[in-house]
Amino acid sequence: MANEIFISYSRKDMDKVSAIKKEIDETLRIDCWMDLNGIESGDEFKKVIISAINRHTVVLFMLSDNSQQSPWALKELNFAEKKNKKVVLVNIDGCEMTDDFAFDFSDHDIIDFGNALQHDKLIRDLRDWLDIPEDDGLQEVRDRVEELKADYNRLVSQQEMIDKEIREKQKLLGETENECPVCGKANDVEAQYCQRCGFILNYFAPRSFEDQRLRLLRLNWSSSKEVGTIRSQLASVKNQLVTAETEAERLQNELKAKEDLLQSKDAEEALSISRLIKEEEELKLTESQLKKSQMEYAALKQQYDEEKKYIEEVKKKEKEEEAKRLATEEEKRKAFREFTVNGVTFKMIRVEGGPFQMGATSEQGSDAGGSEKPVHSVTLSEYMIGETEVTQELWKAVMGGNPSSYKGTKNPVECVSWDDCQEFIRKLNTMTGIKFRLPTEAEWEFAARGGNKSQGYKYSGSNDIDEVAWYDDNSGNKTHPVGTKKANGLGIYDMSGNVYEWCADWYGDYGVSSQKDPKGPAQGSFRVLRGGSWYNSAGGCRVSNRYGSEPVSRNRNLGFRLVL
Repeated sequence: MANEIFISYSRKDMDKVSAIKKEIDETLRIDCWMDLNGIESGDEFKKVIISAINRHTVVLFMLSDNSQQSPWALKELNFAEKKNKKVVLVNIDGCEMTDDFAFDFSDHDIIDFGNALQHDKLIRDLRDWLDIPEDDGLQEVRDRVEELKADYNRLVSQQEMIDKEIREKQKLLGETENECPVCGKANDVEAQYCQRCGFILNYFAPRSFEDQRLRLLRLNWSSSKEVGTIRSQLASVKNQLVTAETEAERLQNELKAKEDLLQSKDAEEALSISRLIKEEEELKLTESQLKKSQMEYAALKQQYDEEKKYIEEVKKKEKEEEAKRLATEEEKRKAFREFTVNGVTFKMIRVEGGPFQMGATSEQGSDAGGSEKPVHSVTLSEYMIGETEVTQELWKAVMGGNPSSYKGTKNPVECVSWDDCQEFIRKLNTMTGIKFRLPTEAEWEFAARGGNKSQGYKYSGSNDIDEVAWYDDNSGNKTHPVGTKKANGLGIYDMSGNVYEWCADWYGDYGVSSQKDPKGPAQGSFRVLRGGSWYNSAGGCRVSNRYGSEPVSRNRNLGFRLVL
């Protein structure tokens, strides 16, 4: 149930009324309607207020010294009476009615919100008037979640006991070793890695190795073992060659000596010819063995060279694949693109896709409202988003004019409706041939949080709002040039403060299920606004804060940024 209660108040009581709205929203699980835009009086605003009062069942008038003096709040109260709405006066500061106010409205119910009994009675009355049941229907789900958590912890404990029992049973059966899937070495069942090849062992978890990776590990191990064997064989053959060459040299020297002896001495003093012939035959045999060893050495060397070449080719292929992967990643790391239209240049920042938790995450604390809940999982594809909000100079370059109240070429354009933004984008796309658009609400929040580089900040880029945002405490009640505050982790500026930013989505409640590239509800009455503005307090500038307005609204704190 949403927007069944209209809240009328003085803007001077904004913080106090926002706290009351948040309490009612969370207690009744609804979303009370109140103007948060900071729109000043005018025909356009009058239409918004009239439409809102007509849609709602109950009108809560926040009675205070300020609201009794607010002409606009009194107009809302008078109109609600004429429309026969259920009107309740809620005293929020303990004030007394002025005579003029009492003369017109003293016959209405008055609730002191600070009084516990009256406070509880108001909540009960609102439940009755709006037919809201006491039980939100989620307790059974919460109980089931607790049961599943207990089951999970019990299963983890059982798994640990089973793993321990398996190892003990293996030992009792004498199975104290397991075989390494790479080199085949038998390792102790308690071992964490293979002592031979260094492979990480895990015998009690599923072995889901990539086939290519395991094949390469085995190939490298087999090749290194074969290369070692070949090297050992080569060394042995080399030693044999050295020995054979030494023996051949000795025999040649001995033969030469004997030949010299035969020439220098008489035949009687020389060795017998038969022995010389025998020794010569032995020399020939040794030379034959030497030649055989040389051939074996050549064959082994060829085998070694082929194995070495194969390993080098495998490594070369791996390097080429790694270089290709790095080139692809380098392309993805190209963080931005620049565009120029009629002399005005603007930058789009690349946002790498990925998952995130959307909504009132823990760092948002008690500031988060009911419309930001429940937190749910969202996964986005890659996209590009404007480094800054669309400036007045870019608007003028495309549209030819400047509707903004706070003039400045580098200031964000404002006083533009959602429909105006669509016309701007249509003309920009025609001029550039590129399909720019408004961000979805999920794309906006993911970029504001810092995408995959998120540090879990409350605001876009920091937990200190003064570092990153122009808001009511530092803006001087006006916009400022874009990019003058600190950027967030993606290099994007002003996603907190300066001006509200229109999103493409219709405004609606969050669901609990995971989503992929969500685009919001199919229809609605309001379009989403994000980021807060120069007019808003710090709470309105948080990364998960949401607001909605009619697509025709044009105000001094409404702007936008582009997505590609």
